[in-house]
Amino acid sequence: MDESGMRFSEPNYHGWSVDEDDFSDEYEELFSDEEASQSANMDENLDCLHFNGKKYEDLRSSDMIGVEFSSVEAVDTFYAYYSLAMGFSFRKEKLCRNAAQVVVRRQLVCSKEGERKKRGKPDPSFASEIISCAQNLSPPHGTKPVCKRKTVNQKPIVEDADTRSMKRSGKQFGDGEHEKKGRRPPQRNITRGNCQARITARRCKESGVFCVVQFITEHNHALATAEFVPFLRSHRKVRDHDVAQVTALKKVSVGTCRAYEFLVHQAGGHEFVGFTIKDLYNKMDAERRELMVDGDAQSTISFMNLKASKEAEFFCLFSVDAEGRLGNMFWRDTKSLTDYNNFGDVLIIDSTYKTNIYGKPLAVFVGANNHRATVLFGCALLADESEDTYNWVVMAFLTSMRGKKPISVLTDGDEALRNAVVNLIPEARHRLCAWHIAKNVVKNVRDVDVQRDFCHLIFAGLGVDEWEKSWHYMVTMNGLQDNKWVAAMYNKRERWAEAFFRNHFFGGMCTTQRCEAMHRNLKSGVGRYMRLCEVLPRMDKTIEQIRFNGLNDDFKSMNSHPVIGSHMRCIQEQVSAKFTHDVFLLIKDQILFESKFLVADRVRYENQGSTLHLVTQYGKPERTWHVTHYQGKPDLSFVCSCHLFESDGIPCCHIFTVMKTMNMTTLPEYLVKLRWTKQACTKNNSTLTSGIMPAKDLQLARYGQMMGDCAQICHSASFSDEAYEEITTCLSRLMVRSKTFKRCKDSQPPETVDGLHPNVIRDPNVCKTKGTHSRHSTSVEVGRDQPGGRGCGFCSRPGHN
Repeated sequence: MDESGMRFSEPNYHGWSVDEDDFSDEYEELFSDEEASQSANMDENLDCLHFNGKKYEDLRSSDMIGVEFSSVEAVDTFYAYYSLAMGFSFRKEKLCRNAAQVVVRRQLVCSKEGERKKRGKPDPSFASEIISCAQNLSPPHGTKPVCKRKTVNQKPIVEDADTRSMKRSGKQFGDGEHEKKGRRPPQRNITRGNCQARITARRCKESGVFCVVQFITEHNHALATAEFVPFLRSHRKVRDHDVAQVTALKKVSVGTCRAYEFLVHQAGGHEFVGFTIKDLYNKMDAERRELMVDGDAQSTISFMNLKASKEAEFFCLFSVDAEGRLGNMFWRDTKSLTDYNNFGDVLIIDSTYKTNIYGKPLAVFVGANNHRATVLFGCALLADESEDTYNWVVMAFLTSMRGKKPISVLTDGDEALRNAVVNLIPEARHRLCAWHIAKNVVKNVRDVDVQRDFCHLIFAGLGVDEWEKSWHYMVTMNGLQDNKWVAAMYNKRERWAEAFFRNHFFGGMCTTQRCEAMHRNLKSGVGRYMRLCEVLPRMDKTIEQIRFNGLNDDFKSMNSHPVIGSHMRCIQEQVSAKFTHDVFLLIKDQILFESKFLVADRVRYENQGSTLHLVTQYGKPERTWHVTHYQGKPDLSFVCSCHLFESDGIPCCHIFTVMKTMNMTTLPEYLVKLRWTKQACTKNNSTLTSGIMPAKDLQLARYGQMMGDCAQICHSASFSDEAYEEITTCLSRLMVRSKTFKRCKDSQPPETVDGLHPNVIRDPNVCKTKGTHSRHSTSVEVGRDQPGGRGCGFCSRPGHN
């Protein structure tokens, strides 16, 4: 795949199925989209069914010779109506201008006019004859040769995906893959038939009107019947309002194919849409290429600049490699900064694949808010997964957050990412994802009982000494002393075992599953074949939806109350008033669980001003916990040996047992963790900058507002005949009136050199990640070198599957 990232697997969805012979050598103007638009527009002076009181099907040459039209556009419109009524497709053949660049002659022909030009190598004798003639006719020294015949490039207006991609990569059809497979590319069908049907109009010097001087109606081929008329090329046109509607649908992750189905349903059938699905793919591709005039990477940077112009606190940082290509890019918006200031004590970092056409891994920085819901702190596109790259990204994250560092960091088992975190955030406690550890246990230990005991040691809230005894007992009983993987895991036990994190705050998070959930949401509207300028706006829509759900949680906490139980009701009422609903449910479980414990003994230390309570479980007196109560210390009231409050920020059942014994009816302020309360979110006081909205965004905003108004009008008018007739008449008048408005043009872009700005960031190369590359190459080697054909999807060996 070349650097442009064209997807080869969908060649049928890009490019017109047009014969190259549809474009003649004698054209002085090619069939452009703008002219097709002019020919397809309804001219108010022409009737689409009749001309001069006669049906288009009944027109003869004698009826048209000498007929005058006010402009070239009127000639094009007439022939568009005529060809549509007759059932053939037309083509613009000639447009002649005089020295003053005034149009003096227009000729339109049937699309089957002419014959296919023969291709192949020219005859050597003919070539030598041409060269000798050129030498004899060479102009004198100092004079400039004049070409009497203007030649036009023969390449199609719209090429398919394979053609464009091979030309960019320096390959032509017949090279590369076609030579490897030993076959030639398929030739296009012949569409020319030397049909003579045409119309020619000349401009009158005196009046300036165009007079028809030639009108041939006879065709040497069968005309299209009514069911085939929608496939005639000159009568297929993707209109601007269709593009606007599809663009609006694509912004909410509706694909082009589904958007076309919606247009078909809206129009009442495929024959009434006015274009095919391939036409829509081509039009949307042209719109995308217009936005990417300077390349995908530069369009992405422009998108970031636009967001920065709207948000004063927006932050984006990117790097460029030695070839001037986009390397790493990190960004976060104002809401992410606010969320990090409120809930940035615990940070989770993870990366995912298959989000863009360049294979760039997408790294996300997430955390948990006061509803225990996932919040996004920032995103990054990585050039690779090396330690230098992660160092750059983590440093960019800390810079964007103005140097504020988290106290706890969760990552997967990637050593490069771990080293970056340890080097740049040494004061933070780093923890490996418990889910990945458990997954590795299943891979490296076959005994089911050992797997169960190992996973128990991952998540169990034991003391350090108790955990060490349990570990050595498990290793001795199962004979794992010589297991290298088990020994390696024991050496880094302080990174993954719950027992070593009981006195450090992680907010109840021990896995990177929040990142996985964020990846799943962000990837719902993007794909591995999308460009960066398409991926980022869709990610913004997903993030907007996630944050809207967060606002809904705030609304529910402020305007509703959870159900209060009867056990320690006064404490539950205070908890429900201070904490969010999700955290209240966790604390309520601890309050209800309190009934299984009792205070067995207490020791008072007068010199320290504290009391030690010995809490045991009812029916299991061997299980004990120590709860220390400090009198007269508002900043320190209860400390339990289980350290649930220190690690999760939630009072444990042992503390509630002591409070019940002491007949306490008020929850101490020390046990109220601010980050879990309803007042944890500070208001975002940053304001948007007064930047000028781009014309494209302004147009889409206006279009959306008017579409909503029209939808209400049309829905109300569809229930009665009278309303339908009245609204239809008004809409017809508005349609004619709307075409008289001129489109506002954007400001002219800066001067370019060969289509590129001097400071353009080039598109990145396809990344080689740790994800699926090795597995893919292994399966290719197995399938190629070993018998049995395709290998197993799990073990890559022949068979299985």
